[in-house]
Amino acid sequence: MGYVCDIKEMPAQPALAIRVRAKVEDLPKHFGEVYGKIFGYLGQIGEQPGGMPYAGYYNMDMQDLDVEIGVPTTRRLEGQGDIQSVTLPGGKMATCRYTGSYANMEEAYNGLARYMQEQGLEPTGVSYEAYLNSPEEVPVDQLVTDIRAGDVTEMRVGIGRIDTATQRIALAQAEIGARGRQIESLDARNGDVMLDIRAELVQAVGKVTKDEDRAEA
Repeated sequence: MGYVCDIKEMPAQPALAIRVRAKVEDLPKHFGEVYGKIFGYLGQIGEQPGGMPYAGYYNMDMQDLDVEIGVPTTRRLEGQGDIQSVTLPGGKMATCRYTGSYANMEEAYNGLARYMQEQGLEPTGVSYEAYLNSPEEVPVDQLVTDIRAGDVTEMRVGIGRIDTATQRIALAQAEIGARGRQIESLDARNGDVMLDIRAELVQAVGKVTKDEDRAEA
């Protein structure tokens, strides 16, 4: 179990996605439905995914989450219905590759926040998680998740602006660690829901992929 943080210049990438608003307890259903639709559509048009499925979090309101659920593609594709053609932003990104149980992912978010602070950076974009394997494939301590903090910019500290800089650091920490702290502040039932969401998300992706493989065979 552990994590490695880095700052990377990443290219923009096309994707297909559906953006949903939902309560935290309803996310597993949305993940399953959305990935089913997107993988099914890719199969219909004879296209392959261009990367690992992802979820982008635009807020952390557990009663009204704003989430982009999507799959990267190898080229820009037309959407269909509620499946939209989108672009994952490129640029200077703070990233963290975490290996371990989803239950302990907060330490990676906190570590990424500290790393950004040390580098004098703050996030300005959406936070993403990409799930690189599944609990169906490996033991929980070998699960790999890529966390991306979004675009980052340099903090500029001028004379007499120390208080403002401190506030910006706190905001950066809040942005990266929000999901973990929200989970911690929930009651035990809702905390378990968030952990189940990650597990059901990757399980849903694995099931859809296997179904597609059987269909092609």
